[in-house]
Amino acid sequence: MASWIMVFMAVGVGTLIPLQTAFNARLGTSVHSLQASLISFIGGTLFLLIANCIARTPFSQLKNLSNFPWYYCTGGVLGALFVTVALSIVPQIGVATMLMSGLMGQLLMSALIDHFGLFGSQEFALHPLRVVGFLLILVGVFCVSRPGVTI
Repeated sequence: MASWIMVFMAVGVGTLIPLQTAFNARLGTSVHSLQASLISFIGGTLFLLIANCIARTPFSQLKNLSNFPWYYCTGGVLGALFVTVALSIVPQIGVATMLMSGLMGQLLMSALIDHFGLFGSQEFALHPLRVVGFLLILVGVFCVSRPGVTI
């Protein structure tokens, strides 16, 4: 698949994150943040169960999990932590500030993973232009912060 198509797909699914964040934040104003996160992940789990059944993925492949370090299975925990924190702070700082700040954290961690080839990833050296991009995102965090939100 052409890389520009994959970038377009990434942008497309990226548009879902603000929707998820806003929906979860509203849910978190009705119930406790942990309950809102649980509801969110139950919905995601049900979706994935149905998708696996429709795609007829062989559940026997789950035995391959023993070939990987235990922490490779913590993605759901990390996602739950992200969702819980996000829905808790969005009412105070807004979706844009939360996601721009979160994006900054994602980019910093991804740069470390790429640069050092962590977790079996292909190495991509930290190029000076990437550093400029990170600095621009940092400026973006300040630019999109709601008035009254001090960073």
